[in-house]
Amino acid sequence: MKRKSIKTAVIIPLLITLLLGFAALVVTARVLSANIADRLTAERTTGASLAVQARLGNLEEQTRVIALALANSYTVTNNLREWNAGEKTQSRNNLLNYLESVARNIGVDSFVVRDADGYIVLQLHARDIFGERDNSPDSNAALEGRATTSYSSTSAIPLSLNTTVPINDNGEIIGTMTPVFFLHSNEFLNEFSRIFSAEITLYGGSTSIATTLLDSEGNRVIGIQAGDEATETVLNGGQLYEGEMTSHGVTYHTFYFPLKNVAGNTIAMFSVGFSTEYRASAMLQLSFTLLSISAALLLIIALIVRGIVSSSLRKLPVITSAAEAIALGDIDIQGLDESHENTANEVTKLERAFSKMIESFKKQAYILARVAEGDYTSKVEIRSEKDTINLAIEIMLNETLNVLNQVATAGVQVADGSKEIAAGAQTLADGAAQQSATVEQLSASMSEMAKTTKENAVMADRAANLAVTIKANAEKGSNQMTEMIDAVKEINQASQNISKVIKIIDDIAFQTNILALNAAVEAARAGQHGKGFAVVAEEVRNLAAKSAEAAKDTDEMISSSIEKAELGSRIAGETAASLEEIVAGIVESSKIVGDIARYSNEQSTSIAEIDAGINQVANVIHQNSATAEESAAASQEMSSQSKVLEELIMQFQLRGGRQAKK
Repeated sequence: MKRKSIKTAVIIPLLITLLLGFAALVVTARVLSANIADRLTAERTTGASLAVQARLGNLEEQTRVIALALANSYTVTNNLREWNAGEKTQSRNNLLNYLESVARNIGVDSFVVRDADGYIVLQLHARDIFGERDNSPDSNAALEGRATTSYSSTSAIPLSLNTTVPINDNGEIIGTMTPVFFLHSNEFLNEFSRIFSAEITLYGGSTSIATTLLDSEGNRVIGIQAGDEATETVLNGGQLYEGEMTSHGVTYHTFYFPLKNVAGNTIAMFSVGFSTEYRASAMLQLSFTLLSISAALLLIIALIVRGIVSSSLRKLPVITSAAEAIALGDIDIQGLDESHENTANEVTKLERAFSKMIESFKKQAYILARVAEGDYTSKVEIRSEKDTINLAIEIMLNETLNVLNQVATAGVQVADGSKEIAAGAQTLADGAAQQSATVEQLSASMSEMAKTTKENAVMADRAANLAVTIKANAEKGSNQMTEMIDAVKEINQASQNISKVIKIIDDIAFQTNILALNAAVEAARAGQHGKGFAVVAEEVRNLAAKSAEAAKDTDEMISSSIEKAELGSRIAGETAASLEEIVAGIVESSKIVGDIARYSNEQSTSIAEIDAGINQVANVIHQNSATAEESAAASQEMSSQSKVLEELIMQFQLRGGRQAKK
């Protein structure tokens, strides 16, 4: 029987041992990778859940800031005061328009406003429902002067986040203000899912009412029941729960936490989950990495052993045992020559090389173990320029240290900056709210001034029109007075003509009287025959006397009439002169009143433009106020996130003095 060579006798068992060791490493790598993958999945789920809870906490703080800002708003306070005073329709419409604008600017889903007796003034999500008494605990608490933030569920809104605060007017509670965020909306859940790369499900009780999980047809999976253990722990016990959930053949590692109402009772559950495909992917990557390292180590060992066998096998059993132990992952090996004396014995050199390799493995294992615990302070000992593994570990540590140091520095800077931004944004929001109230008061005063100026302009127009009418009447009177003066002159002229006629009549009477006298003388001379003629002459003389007397009386009356006509003509002239002065004054007054009316109209137009400008400024200030409040909320959220980042970085121990704990 032909005997095998020593080399063959050693190499074959060694190869078998190496193969068995590789198989053992495969099993070990699979177990280790499974454990590490489970740990990574659990840590990822827990971290995402904590981040979601922190985000909800920021949202709660945001609702409180919004509620307090609106409760101190002049528009809300003034219109609610008018509502309580009985002016319900106009004040409610004003509140609706104002809160609609605020909701659009800051992303609030709805607002609920109640009066001093708890009756609903308006609800943006149900506008037709108002005037009803709201006996909810948060409404009653606000009417007692206490602000509350809680989750609630109604038939109209499956789940919402509300903050209810009292509205004070000079120390008197005149109503309550409640901003509302709808948590059951797809947009809200999609935002969380996008931020944390997780599947989000919202349970109303133990039944899902909203989720990001989709079935095979792309529809959202709602109406499913939570597990008994999750329901008992979270819904009934109010505690956190971590476990598995299966939906449409896909298993998720899920973290549940409760949502409570104002009374402290759990009314809903929020779950954050990751598919186990992530675990399988992580496990595959870890297994490949461990197997690659193991295969490289086994290959190195095989090459070293191949060189040793050709010279000496004196220490082969010890070296073989060491190789078998290393193949099983055991580097705690005793009995190898650890001296550093020069020798020509290749097996001894191999033994010493094994000893150094095991020592290096121990250092590498120690460093990797410290890294796994978050300690990056270890220093890698580079044995030579070709020390590939230690060089790779050193490069990995240095690169990771650079990244973590930059992240830590940035986290501190972000935390400090976000605090300053939050304080500045809050100050800006407060100043904008005060400025908005001041501009609203100024706008109201300017509107009143514009109204008064417009009324003055209208009255000035009426006065101008009246002045024109008076001017026309005065001119008409002046013309009539001129005509009367002309008539008086004509009367005077006619009186003078009548006086001449009277004088002629008087002359005729005088001549007639003389003739009658002559006739009487002649009748007397005639004697008995002239008696009849004497009688006639006497009558003619009497008639002439009467005519003379009448002419004299008429002359006196005509003279008196002429004097009075002259007096009337003089008075009419003076009156006409006065009327001309009055007309001149009225013309000048009409011009002045017209100028006043024109200037009043111009002033009214200018004030209207100023009022429109102030209203535009008020709108801009309202928008700035809402933007400032939104910036304050965003900066507070950034501050919270930077704190979470800083806490995560502080878990690592880094070179340069950074520690896991301050």
